Amino acid sequence: MGVDLSGRVAPAPGTDPVGDVVGNARKFFEKLGTNLWDVVLMPVKMMTDAITQGIEGLAKAWGFLPEQFRDAQLDLINRVDLLSSPMNYCTAFMDHAHLGVGWMDFNKQIGPARNVEVFDGGLRLKKEGLWDIRALVSPSWVVIGFQDTRWELVVLTPDNKVFSKCQFSLHTTHGGSSVGIMSVVTPAPNYVVKVKVWQVQAGREIRGNPMYSRLTAQQVTQFTNGGVSGKTEESDFLGTGE
Repeated sequence: MGVDLSGRVAPAPGTDPVGDVVGNARKFFEKLGTNLWDVVLMPVKMMTDAITQGIEGLAKAWGFLPEQFRDAQLDLINRVDLLSSPMNYCTAFMDHAHLGVGWMDFNKQIGPARNVEVFDGGLRLKKEGLWDIRALVSPSWVVIGFQDTRWELVVLTPDNKVFSKCQFSLHTTHGGSSVGIMSVVTPAPNYVVKVKVWQVQAGREIRGNPMYSRLTAQQVTQFTNGGVSGKTEESDFLGTGE
C-alpha cells in the first residue's frame, strides 16, 4: 500500500469537479469500449466490405480483375475415348501468370489428349502431318497503356531450331485477349509448339487459368505420303486441282 508523502489531502468525493468529470469519462469510455466493435466498427466494416465487393464486381466486368474459374474439362484428362479414333489432339493452359518477355509456360493439360503431350511449357507433336495450332493470350489491364503486347506461335524442330512461326499483337489498356491461329505441316514426329512473348508493357502480366490461357494442337491429317494416291504429289496451283 503506497503512502502519499506530498502533504496533499485527497479531496472528499463530490468536492472535486474536475476529478469527477475525468473519472466519469473514463468509466464511460471503458464501458463503450466493450461495445465499440458492435456499435461503431462492425457497421463500418460492413460498409467497407460492400464497397470493396462493388468495386471488385465493376473491375471484373470491365476486365480489370481476372475471374477465378475451374474448367470441368480438367476432369476429362483420361477420357481419350471421347476423341474420334484418328484424332490427335491436346490443349494446355498456364496455372500461373507470366511476367515479362520470354517463353510462356503452358504446363497443365486440360481435357483428353492423343499423340500430343505437354512438354517444356508447350506441346510436343508425336506424329508428323498437318496440324492446326491455336493459342489464347490474355494480358492484364493497365491504367495507362503505351505499348502493345506482341507474341508469337513458334514451331520448333526436335533439335530445338525454329521451323515455323506467326506473330500476333494486342493493343488495349483493359484486360483483353488475343487469339493466334496457324497451320503447320511437320515432316517428322516430335516437333514442339510454344508461345513466346517478345513485347509487353512493364508491370503487365499475362494471365493464367484456363479461362485466359490456352494452347491447342489438333491434327488435320496424318497422311504425309500423298494421301489418296499413295505417293508424293505436287501441290495444287491456286486450288484448281490441275
